[in-house]
Amino acid sequence: MNASGIYGPHYDRNDNVEGFFVNAHAAMTGTHSEAGLLYSSYFPATAYDRVCFHFWYSLQHHQSIASVAVDSTSLEAATRRMWVLEEPESHVTLWNAGQVEIRSVDGLDFNVLFAVVRGAKDQGHFAVDDLSFLRQSNCPTHPSYAVAPNNELYSCTFDEGLCNWQFSSTGSYLEFEHVTAAEAEDGPEEDRLGYTDKKFVNLEFHETNYNTNAYLTSGAFEAERYKAKCFTFWYSAHVR
Repeated sequence: MNASGIYGPHYDRNDNVEGFFVNAHAAMTGTHSEAGLLYSSYFPATAYDRVCFHFWYSLQHHQSIASVAVDSTSLEAATRRMWVLEEPESHVTLWNAGQVEIRSVDGLDFNVLFAVVRGAKDQGHFAVDDLSFLRQSNCPTHPSYAVAPNNELYSCTFDEGLCNWQFSSTGSYLEFEHVTAAEAEDGPEEDRLGYTDKKFVNLEFHETNYNTNAYLTSGAFEAERYKAKCFTFWYSAHVR
């Protein structure tokens, strides 16, 4: 719709009163917790394996917008919530920049989905304009408080520390180390997400010795909370 609508911004992101955008407003005939969906077609993972999704949004709340989220879905993997505003406040500025990094999962084609959930009242709106995929190495979530909550029971990226994991070995020939790609003498050239300045755990061979074992051991997990769970991890291996 354009800015002539009753509910929504009075002009598009470029201050054009005749410009068009996509708008979701809390209709008077709607009910609490109803959702409005805006979704894209599927993007090929070969061309869009990792992109910075940038968009402009307008939000007027008045207790009529319960939440707004950006999800990424594929035909063979679970939906991932990438960006979310829970019980959002109305923004002072009419149009605001939004941004989040989106990655293909396991090389699968994906689409992008906006999900807007209606609140208790009927006076607010959420509008989006000027969507784009950018190729840039750094793509911080914007606004910063829109980072989606982690649905995993436990996760460790090793970026900020070892998360209570410990190293041990039966000798000095084979040892684990906590390093970046630049610090590793022999290992991957980047971490799992493609960064060269983020840390991971690497197994370093100091000298060939068939009787040396190295161990990477976690801290104890509470059985009642973590029983029958799926443990996933990423690894890089080079045998010589």
